[in-house]
Amino acid sequence: MDLFLHAGRSITFDGRVHSTTIAQFSQMIADKSFPLGWSSGWSVYGFPLALYAHQLTSYLGAAINFIVHDPQLAYNYMYLLGAISSGVVFYCFIRLFTGKWSSYAASVLFTFAPYRIVNIYTRGALPEFFVTTFLILCLFGLTLLARKRTLSGFITLVVGVVGVCLTHPMMLIPLGVLVILYGIYVLVQSIHSSSILPLRRGGSLFPSSLISTLYSLFSHSFVVLTLLAGLIGLLISSYYIIPLRLDIKYVHYGLEKNHIRLNQAPTLEQLLSPDWLYFGPYHPGPPSENFKIGVIEVGVLLCGVFLLLQKKKKGGLLTTWLIISLISIALSLHSSEWLYTHIAFLGNIQYPWRMLSATIIAIPVVAALVFEEILNESMEKGREWSAIVFAFIVLLARVPAAYGKNYLVQPPDAYFYVQPNLHTANLTTIWMDDVLSYPSKDHQADIIAGQGSITSEQVREQSRTYTIQATSQLRLIDYTFYYPGWHAYVDGVETPIEFQDYSHKGVITYSVPSGTHTVELKFKPTKLRWVSYGLSVIGVLAFLGIASWLYSNERRRFNQSPDC
Repeated sequence: MDLFLHAGRSITFDGRVHSTTIAQFSQMIADKSFPLGWSSGWSVYGFPLALYAHQLTSYLGAAINFIVHDPQLAYNYMYLLGAISSGVVFYCFIRLFTGKWSSYAASVLFTFAPYRIVNIYTRGALPEFFVTTFLILCLFGLTLLARKRTLSGFITLVVGVVGVCLTHPMMLIPLGVLVILYGIYVLVQSIHSSSILPLRRGGSLFPSSLISTLYSLFSHSFVVLTLLAGLIGLLISSYYIIPLRLDIKYVHYGLEKNHIRLNQAPTLEQLLSPDWLYFGPYHPGPPSENFKIGVIEVGVLLCGVFLLLQKKKKGGLLTTWLIISLISIALSLHSSEWLYTHIAFLGNIQYPWRMLSATIIAIPVVAALVFEEILNESMEKGREWSAIVFAFIVLLARVPAAYGKNYLVQPPDAYFYVQPNLHTANLTTIWMDDVLSYPSKDHQADIIAGQGSITSEQVREQSRTYTIQATSQLRLIDYTFYYPGWHAYVDGVETPIEFQDYSHKGVITYSVPSGTHTVELKFKPTKLRWVSYGLSVIGVLAFLGIASWLYSNERRRFNQSPDC
């Protein structure tokens, strides 16, 4: 990859954000500040980075950083890991339906999809790139469940849901489109392949035929296990997604009724245009003109529609994935913004073009199915050469576009302290001023009222300990932005924190009585966060319990089979 051929980092929209996040997660882990919460090097006086940052890419990136000792190199390795894992998982998924050469051709198209190239080299969107693996795992799990491989399907679907939640929760919206549309298809196939098994035999429990049908449907093993896997996946992720959702009220982002960013989505003409503006001298940010479906992908969709029109039977897998592709494209367009503005939940995706995350899966699936339709089993040699030629065309078109621009070399230490809130200025708390208006300090605390001195100071990521000699009652300022979870103690007794002083808005201050005292400031989980941790533990236990039960059932069926 081009990222490993140059020193430093290419200038992208979010690359610095994620490199710095990896660095500061590794710093929090090295400090043994568990459970991780506060990063003192983020946003002048600190920020609860571990409560807001994308969990999986941050922790994995930090683990890699402990090996390579370079946050930017760790960031690059995360892209490599995401590319390999998603490519392998996609190939394994599509092999459930198509031959190896069709799957190979589709995997190359998937790997070099324009939106994936944009996510690496223009957006620097590491979590969105990495989450693709888990989106595919969710589809993989649905397919295995529908084929009665209950244990492997259940585990795969739970891992997929947890991976999406902990890597990029906004991607639950594209995941919803994929799972709902594809889930309907596999449910219908599951029903056709085996009768629906109601929970009670010998007739309906309800007089209404509609209610009876719904009851039978939702007692079908595929539906029950799918819902259980989704619920357990959300439970396991509770430690992150619940505080993320409920604590957002403390920052300016949480004051927005709808998070959709208007006039940011491409038009259909821009999406279909073959012009690749990245080749020009422009800054590689994410203007709508940079987002493309790709000429090859358009050709694949046209071939899929043509083949579908030729078939007498219109239903099936090809139809399903064509519908998913077209709906995902439609939802990524400027014309779809009215939908996001009227449905606030959908607005959490922020930018409609994020729906292209679904198309980079759906269109390669269509490509594999088209290969299978055009080249039947009697044309194995033709299938092989067609796949090789197709892959070569994709590589010829896409490899020249996969390169970084304007590489910047920075020492690793540059990632361990940053003044702005790199994720977004909207994540500053509602009780503070513009973060850049606060001066940097080379020490942690000062006495701002009263007489005394700070004779010793011990500073860690989530705690500070001072020895104070006060000749009168005094007020101490700790250069830390207040956030729920901070507590101050004087000789082990908690003292109230003030953070709305007009002269020090949003910064922690508190009173210390006269005398010699040991003062501690600690960042601890709130009640909400403890409840969220508990729900995650319950989710893990439920996952292990159901997985054990499914394993026992499979072993029992295997032992009772005539072939044993």
